[in-house]
Amino acid sequence: MNSSSPSSSASATASASASTEPSSSLTAAQTKVFLEAQKRLAAVPGFQLTPVIKLPGAAMKSTIVVDPRSQSWRALITAKDYSIEMIRTDATTWVKAPQQYWKDFKLPADLVAKAGAGKFVVLTGDTGKRVAAQFDYTNFLLTLASASQTKATSLLPPQAGSQLGPQYVVQANNTTNVATLDAAGNIASVSFVDPGKVETVVPIKALAGSPNITPPGVNDIVTFPMSTPSNSK
Repeated sequence: MNSSSPSSSASATASASASTEPSSSLTAAQTKVFLEAQKRLAAVPGFQLTPVIKLPGAAMKSTIVVDPRSQSWRALITAKDYSIEMIRTDATTWVKAPQQYWKDFKLPADLVAKAGAGKFVVLTGDTGKRVAAQFDYTNFLLTLASASQTKATSLLPPQAGSQLGPQYVVQANNTTNVATLDAAGNIASVSFVDPGKVETVVPIKALAGSPNITPPGVNDIVTFPMSTPSNSK
């Protein structure tokens, strides 16, 4: 799991100048459409995201439910070798994964069987942050919805036969992304390529209410001392 974290930047297709404001080729009407889409996004109480990270020779898929106000979320991640459940709330990360994940995580051999026994492992502090970072889209959503942080600069040319709505090139945190609107004018997806050339597409579905993100039950948790491993997959 080596792609860059969506929470550390708003995502990236190309580097933008850090010293200048992005220039815009949009008309006032086109800019207004995107600003209205941002306002609606900011008012949404919860989201379901289905990112696809296109890795060399494979794709990592996930379903992530996000509460942007509490910045809590839960995810089901499917990699090429296994599936992982992850919950992030109250500055703590819980991970349920098979033994192979924990081997790749560089967990000591005597703890692999315990960690991969079908319960959530509790990860706190820097380890919890680092493990969760790749799937933490809370800052990504908050930045995307902020007109002061994310600005639309141009529209991609319409593609013949495409069913996609307007595709806005947007800049945030000195990075450039493509935000696609649906027929109702809502931001339906964002796509970007990180500096390592890993492409990510993030479809965004608004939820009618705030999702209830809670920690696993006490009987579904296993705990043990854990040092920070050198790396994880």
